[in-house]
Amino acid sequence: MEEPTFQQYVAGVSNAMVPVLLLACGRDQLTSVDGARKLFARVQRGRLVTMHGSGHFPMVEAPQKFAEILRQFLNVAVPD
Repeated sequence: MEEPTFQQYVAGVSNAMVPVLLLACGRDQLTSVDGARKLFARVQRGRLVTMHGSGHFPMVEAPQKFAEILRQFLNVAVPD
């Protein structure tokens, strides 16, 4: 059974009217890549990226790669 807070999160992300960046990390012990794929299937706008070598904090574990993913996403989602 899903927690109400998680259900609210899924509903909020799914109903967002802006492009969404979902970053799934292969070594994340709190969330799964499969869970991110299922959520993105509901969102269907934006981008899903998988960082196989990172855990729950890719911005700390691989800051350059994280910044590049974010930069690429923002360049498309928010053009000049």
